[in-house]
Amino acid sequence: MAHVLRDFFTGSLILVALTLSALVGFILFLILNVFFHIFGALVVAFFFIFLIFFAVWFIGFVFRKIREDRRERT
Repeated sequence: MAHVLRDFFTGSLILVALTLSALVGFILFLILNVFFHIFGALVVAFFFIFLIFFAVWFIGFVFRKIREDRRERT
């Protein structure tokens, strides 16, 4: 009879440990999910800001090259 009780308590302890670890994993997943959504939004925002700065730089670069080519021709 002692073996039955010991096995029962061991099984209960294992189930409680697995339930708690699943709960901790779920909470960690939620925290990381929120973090990566915020991080993804920041990456997209910085990408568009970089894209705008690159477009402005590229227009200035092309304009300078065109002016240099015109000076060389004359």
